[in-house]
Amino acid sequence: MHQFGSRKVVVIGMGRVGSHAALSLMFNQLVDEIVLIDINKAAAHAEMVDLKDWSSALNVHVKIRTGDYSDCADARFVVMTAGRHRKPNESRLQMLDGTFRIMQDIVCPIRESGFHGILISVSNPADVVAEYLYRELDLPRNHCFGTGTALDTFRILVDTREQPTDQARRRYKTFGCPWERRKLDFGDYSAAVILPEGEYSLAGQIAVERKMSLDELCQCFTHDRAR
Repeated sequence: MHQFGSRKVVVIGMGRVGSHAALSLMFNQLVDEIVLIDINKAAAHAEMVDLKDWSSALNVHVKIRTGDYSDCADARFVVMTAGRHRKPNESRLQMLDGTFRIMQDIVCPIRESGFHGILISVSNPADVVAEYLYRELDLPRNHCFGTGTALDTFRILVDTREQPTDQARRRYKTFGCPWERRKLDFGDYSAAVILPEGEYSLAGQIAVERKMSLDELCQCFTHDRAR
């Protein structure tokens, strides 16, 4: 039986999704070690420096470094976010050929590392890529997960007191992400995901406050604010 000495995660791909995944893992101290990998080594290094600055300021005790695919050998988790950007009006399925070309250079070194942990795939098209990785890496079925269903049912929650701008509406349309107005106790924006058992709201965990200026932002740091 394989043994894991520590809670180590390897995040592959330092784009927006990969960097946010690493940031969330660090903030919540869900792992002991985070290893960042990207074909652009300078981007991975820059992300590492940013995360280390955050961890020092917040007194978070998580080891953060860059690495290579050999680090997958003893990793408990690999988070796969590698892929290309989605073009305007492009479906996720249309990204398949480009994503597969990228994956072909990644799968072999992961397999050669002897990785036997749990793989979470976020790359698009999510369900197809998760199945591809499961087969190519010869992992147990319960060791390979895709986030396709959750991402496809993701929606943005906009507080009823927030007035959506034309710019915000254009962004929602570009991202292809549905949104709805709802009274929020914290922040101007949050999110929810529709799961088979019903809606899972992140309103109590994630709050985004939109500010138009530094002066407006400073007003948040006052006492006895109702919200």
